[in-house]
Amino acid sequence: MAPVTDELNQLFQHHPFNGNMRDLQRLAVLIMVWLDQKSETEAVTVAIGEWDKWSRDDSAVHELGEGSWDERTKWFQRRLASWAITEYGGRKEASKALGCSEKTLGNHSR
Repeated sequence: MAPVTDELNQLFQHHPFNGNMRDLQRLAVLIMVWLDQKSETEAVTVAIGEWDKWSRDDSAVHELGEGSWDERTKWFQRRLASWAITEYGGRKEASKALGCSEKTLGNHSR
């Protein structure tokens, strides 16, 4: 039977589990390894600590988008255009700062 601890419940309620099944599988394996050597509570605590050190960093998804090359490129262009328009106070100023036309910014900000 799988261990149930307050610490594990807290983790399940608050962690985004960006890697989905991979993260859960990695955590389960670590708990199983430590259960042979420690009490249930200690095993979970140590396993969570180890898992957290090596858990996936999906910051690339936030920085680079998701999907194919084209989808990611469009996603980036849309974010850049929106950011530049806000940052520089309008399309005209943003296009000047980025060295592109206002039309280009308009096309990518949608």
